[in-house]
Amino acid sequence: MELGVFLAGVSAFLVAQLTYAWVFIPRRSFNTRSLIQAAVLVSTLILISGYVLAHTGDMKIPVAIDMAAITLMGLGAALHARPSAMIFVGAVLFITSDSLIGINRFVHPVENAREWIMVTYYLAQFLLVYGVIFHQGAQKTKRS
Repeated sequence: MELGVFLAGVSAFLVAQLTYAWVFIPRRSFNTRSLIQAAVLVSTLILISGYVLAHTGDMKIPVAIDMAAITLMGLGAALHARPSAMIFVGAVLFITSDSLIGINRFVHPVENAREWIMVTYYLAQFLLVYGVIFHQGAQKTKRS
């Protein structure tokens, strides 16, 4: 994959990650469940980020920015005020998709990478969007 196409894809992911973070973070809650989810997620992302960033060369800054954005999105999902397996699993799948891209591009080829990346990405988007719509509908029903 040529660099321009790769950077365009990373930029699109970045916009999506920051949009989800913007939706999730104002709706955060600090309880035992959300703090454990956040701790596991951040610990995992630190390990993955270190692994991938060690191999990125000149791409270290754009990849680090992307990793920071996906961490912010994941934290927002983990700390979401209304416990939602859909939102959290969607965030984990989005992180998985993004991590597979980084590992495949910079560390070593991943067998069937394109398929794994696309399956995890589209399933993530479905779960994230459905989770947000479901919780907004649940909130409107409770207010009525």
